[in-house]
Order: sequence, then structure tokens, then C-alpha cells
Amino acid sequence: MKQNNSLIGIAIGVVGISYGLYSQSKMNKVAKKIDLSIDSLDTNMNVNIPQIIIDTAINKAVDRGVSSAIDTAVTTISSEITSNMRKEVKQSISVRFNDISEQISVELADQVSKIDKNTLSDKVAKKAEQKIIEKLDGVVTDASKTFHTELKNMGKVYSSMMYQAPRYEIPNSVYFKL
Repeated sequence: MKQNNSLIGIAIGVVGISYGLYSQSKMNKVAKKIDLSIDSLDTNMNVNIPQIIIDTAINKAVDRGVSSAIDTAVTTISSEITSNMRKEVKQSISVRFNDISEQISVELADQVSKIDKNTLSDKVAKKAEQKIIEKLDGVVTDASKTFHTELKNMGKVYSSMMYQAPRYEIPNSVYFKL
């Protein structure tokens, strides 16, 4: 049985190879015919393109090329102008910085020398006093409330002690409580 299966497999393989070779030869014949047809079309055919189509295509290509060149030039010039302006601004600032800083230093020193020491110390002291009062206001208020509460409690305690204390008579009919 194994031999029959082998023979059947070989027969199927031979048939498949034969069909492949036959198909390849047919395809080669068709390809040769197509090549001959294309070659005969190339030699026998004259293609006339109207001049207006050629001119339009050339004009469009030129327009695209000019637009691209203009865009590139504008971008390049714009970036160069921006770069040059930045350089000039930096240079101007560098040159003027020393002059300006000297003028500011002189003016600042002049204004500081005009400040009255006593007036300034009074203003600073008043500001500090206001800030301290603002900070301690809540603390003082709380301490004052606590003090008044404790004072009332002590008054009640002493009042209660006086009410409970024994009376003593003094010879001139004056009574008092301790």
C-alpha cells in the first residue's frame, strides 16, 4: 500500500510539473506578442501634443518654481533681518548700559543723601509700632478677657468667704466680717 501511495504522489507531482511548464510556455508566447505590439505601436505611432498644452504646463512649472524661490528668499531675508536687528539691539544696550548705570548710580546716591535720618527713623519706628500692635492685638485681647474672667471668679470667692465668715463684736457696736 505504501508503494501505491508513493506512485500516486509521484504521478500527481509529474502532472503538476507538466502543467506548470505548459502554463509558462503559454505566458511566454503572450508576453512576446505584447512586446511585438508595443514595439510596432512605438514605431508606427505619432503623438501630437498641442502647443497650448505644452505652454500651459511650462507656465505652471515656472510659476511653481518662482513661488518656491520667492518663499525661500522671503524666509531667508526675514530671518537675516531679525538676526541683524537682535544684534544691533544687544550692541546698543551694551553701549548704553555703562552710561545709564552711571547716571542711575549718581542719581540714587544724590537722592539717598537727601534723606533725613531722624525723619526716616521716626517713620520706621511708627511702622514697626503699627505692625507690633497688629500682631499682638489678638494676644492682648485674649489675655485681657482671661484676666477679667479670673478677677470675677476671685471676687466671687472672696464674697463667698465674707458671707461665711463669723461676725465679731467690737466694743463700740461696730460689726464687721472677715
